[in-house]
Amino acid sequence: MTTAKRLRIASATLVANLGVFVALSPAQTPAPKRPPPKLPAAAQQNVPAEYQAGISQLRVAKACLQKAGDKWGGYRIKGIATMDQTFRTLGVSAESTPQRNAIR
Repeated sequence: MTTAKRLRIASATLVANLGVFVALSPAQTPAPKRPPPKLPAAAQQNVPAEYQAGISQLRVAKACLQKAGDKWGGYRIKGIATMDQTFRTLGVSAESTPQRNAIR
């Protein structure tokens, strides 16, 4: 076999392997959205201001992480998933618009 033919075969093999890798690798896609659990109106009344402020800041932090880009790798995705779990545990909606758009 000539060197040119070997080079073409090696290039074709590399491209095929990269294509398979890209097709089979899991993308950083957000988890499917689940509806937040519904709490009775009595459970949502008389919520301390500190609690509401903390939830608001958690929403702002999640929004910042979602816009952070891919350079943070798996830590960014795990952080967002942990925040989503926290929202579910607390029984609040993660999609509510926070009062402020930036963390102070």
